[in-house]
Amino acid sequence: MTLRASRWLHRFVLVTYALAGVAVACTFVWPWGPIAGLAGALSGLWAARRQISQRAGLQIALCNDRTIQLNGHPAQLQRAFVTSWCVVLYLQDNLRQTLVIAADCLDAESFRHLRRWACWGRVSQTGTWVEN
Repeated sequence: MTLRASRWLHRFVLVTYALAGVAVACTFVWPWGPIAGLAGALSGLWAARRQISQRAGLQIALCNDRTIQLNGHPAQLQRAFVTSWCVVLYLQDNLRQTLVIAADCLDAESFRHLRRWACWGRVSQTGTWVEN
């Protein structure tokens, strides 16, 4: 499966950093508050945009032993948070990392398979899902 950039997640991150910038701007006195708020919001937006664009095009392959291949590098699934619109994977490889996959990152069938794998961690050898 290949991940696409999520428009929904991008907008969410944008709004979150904008609100954080407003909160910082309201905390400090004039003129440093607005300057600090704007600088913090812009640097956060820049970092988030870079992080989101790096995840687009990521190749993922799901395995039976609760491992996931990220561009060919294995990572062990520690835990997952699964909803109908988002899957959050807490992974352990060389570093701990969190992978947030929104529903618009994959087609509907692939997202359904990802959600089922995150809950139960099982696929068959042919890549189709094992039914009980």
